Amino acid sequence: LDVFSFAKIVKERHAQIPVALLTSFSKDIYRRIEEQDRSGLDYIFGWHGNTDLLTQEMNALLRMTISYHDYKEDFYHAFLAGIFAGAGYVVESNREHGEGRSDVIVYDLHGGRMAIFEAKYSKTLKKLSDDCDNALRQIDELMYAKEFEGNYDELFCYGISFFKKRCMVKGIGK
Repeated sequence: LDVFSFAKIVKERHAQIPVALLTSFSKDIYRRIEEQDRSGLDYIFGWHGNTDLLTQEMNALLRMTISYHDYKEDFYHAFLAGIFAGAGYVVESNREHGEGRSDVIVYDLHGGRMAIFEAKYSKTLKKLSDDCDNALRQIDELMYAKEFEGNYDELFCYGISFFKKRCMVKGIGK
């Protein structure tokens, strides 16, 4: 029984139980995700709005995938874009929205959802929370989400800050 079949069985028997797919960077996994019926899965990465779970998912991926040489904001920006592009979503990176350039925007065209991510690099572990707040403030003040309001069923805005192989995610709903 594979994860996709299992997810469908859980959904049929217990519709109220959310099913999340947590995966590492694997071309084979991403190929299978693209080829499979994802209707039994509620969440692949960030579509649940639960920033604690998203923080845990991202931290697990960071620990498994990156090198200690990779600690720069542009690397983390590419890391985010790669996660979602690899999972088969439409991704925009560094495009003008509102009055600035958002880091990563992810579109789930079939699910009618989109997520805006603003990434920050923290100089210390203690700065993760403040840097997340700064990222969210930037999304709000530069109106990255404005043009998308009313066009999607769900719109997620995430500030994510990285320090080495750790991160923190905070969100605001739109």
